[in-house]
Amino acid sequence: MTRTELRLADALDAAARALREDTLRPLLVPRRPRPRRALAAPLAAAAAALLLVVGVGVAVVRYGSARPKISSSTPPRYYVEADFVGDLLRVRSTPTGEVTDTVSVPHVPIGLGPYMVAAGGNGLFFAAVMQSVGERIYRFRLTAGGKVSDLAPMPGGAIGDSQSGIGAMAASPDGSRLAVALSPTSGASAGSCSSSGPCQSTDSGQNDHIDIIDTANGTRSLWQGGTGPNFQFSVVSLSWTADGNELAYLGEWCPQSGGGSGSSCLPGTGTGGAKAQVWALDPTTDGGTLTSGRLLFGTSAAFPDLPQALISPDGSAITAASVTSSARASGTPRQLVVEQISVATGKLLRVLYRQDLRQTFGTNNPQGYVALLTLKSDVAARYWMVSGVFCGANQCNGGFNGWIDGGRLVPLQPVGLSVGREAW
Repeated sequence: MTRTELRLADALDAAARALREDTLRPLLVPRRPRPRRALAAPLAAAAAALLLVVGVGVAVVRYGSARPKISSSTPPRYYVEADFVGDLLRVRSTPTGEVTDTVSVPHVPIGLGPYMVAAGGNGLFFAAVMQSVGERIYRFRLTAGGKVSDLAPMPGGAIGDSQSGIGAMAASPDGSRLAVALSPTSGASAGSCSSSGPCQSTDSGQNDHIDIIDTANGTRSLWQGGTGPNFQFSVVSLSWTADGNELAYLGEWCPQSGGGSGSSCLPGTGTGGAKAQVWALDPTTDGGTLTSGRLLFGTSAAFPDLPQALISPDGSAITAASVTSSARASGTPRQLVVEQISVATGKLLRVLYRQDLRQTFGTNNPQGYVALLTLKSDVAARYWMVSGVFCGANQCNGGFNGWIDGGRLVPLQPVGLSVGREAW
């Protein structure tokens, strides 16, 4: 859309918000039926008028129980993105990529990596930014015109220290709770697990843990341990069911490289032999071990690599981004697939998007890998964003960023290597 169309859309949205239900007159319906041919012209005119309104903006229905049916061509109008170098988060228009505002929070100098951002529904967002020690979480809202309002520090939002930082973050659909996964900045733990069952142990070492924070008063529940020794455990993604009664996390158990403290796989990339499992926790309790909830899904021969996985609002399905390679541990990535999988059966339900990666890496690049892959949805899980960064043997050589519309990827800004995290 052009700048004029965006302004018109904002004006329409503002007018719709200003209407009061008790001031609307009843709709008068003609009593005598008219011939179908006589109705054709007015119906065509009405349809044209409706398409014109949809083309420039969708008015939000705020009264009554019925909700408008949203087509695949009308995703959220704005999204918030964080780049790779730790600059201020930007609010962008989905149709145009135009920056409509920035999230002006105190932050450290550029060059320390991407900030975190999560959406909590009804225009509410959370942003985690790095400071001299640890990170600070802020909350804010987006107006109908894509402007930042009500920006303030979140209670209990001082997270991490010199030994740990936020690796993943997700807000409950009503914004009342925020889940953050804390990753160690140094050290590693040891362990083992099998592909056929959950990884069990009582020793968590310095592996990731999850804090669930009440966004009103800052109280927390802690989830840690139970992940086993002799590997590095990482929480890669977090997501909530619509009622907020389950928090799902995707965990990766990376095997140790021979005798050292490093890991032989990169968390969040779906490469290097990582075993991944999706678990559901009960966030209404006081906390517990990371494997004290329900095991929902895990890697298998059918789904060998899971760099991202999110639970559906009703808890019945997992939407996963999977990567296949020419060789399981070290081969060049061959294909990226975003697919939905049944929790009850573990079987594929549908494929949302498929991308051939062979042209990106070439056939003679055995050391190519996906350095970062992110998958995000809106709160209702109707619209999906996916982005990735590709690296070769010597340098990172490209990436992509877009939202999925009917099996194709509609580009979003920024493109290439500059996008770090996004939410809408």
